[in-house]
Amino acid sequence: MPEYPTTTWIYSVAVCRGPDQHDRCTSWHIVSEHVDGRDDALRSAVTHAHARVTRHAQGYPQAACLAFEHQEGGGPCAVCVNGRGPCAETPGGPLFLCADCTTVLDRALGRDMAQLGLASPLTDSAVVFA
Repeated sequence: MPEYPTTTWIYSVAVCRGPDQHDRCTSWHIVSEHVDGRDDALRSAVTHAHARVTRHAQGYPQAACLAFEHQEGGGPCAVCVNGRGPCAETPGGPLFLCADCTTVLDRALGRDMAQLGLASPLTDSAVVFA
């Protein structure tokens, strides 16, 4: 079997220069980069009022994608747009979700996983259909 080179990931932490409790950001400043350092980047991001972590494969900065976002007090909910909540890992990527929408998403994901006969992320038990 051929050996493939491993990919080196660059995690960049960018801090928003906007005011506290806002919904749109127009100016970002990169404060640190972490080579294969996802956890270090996330720890750095949460020390700022509003920060994003992007990641890209080394040598391909144009292919950067959002890996995480932090905003004190939570960001505007991506689903209902009325509530605020923390950034959550979802099948659609990282999104700010309020508590109500997180509950709805968790239930729907658990139901869909069970229908596929896969372990539910909520119960960690596999459901098998005969």
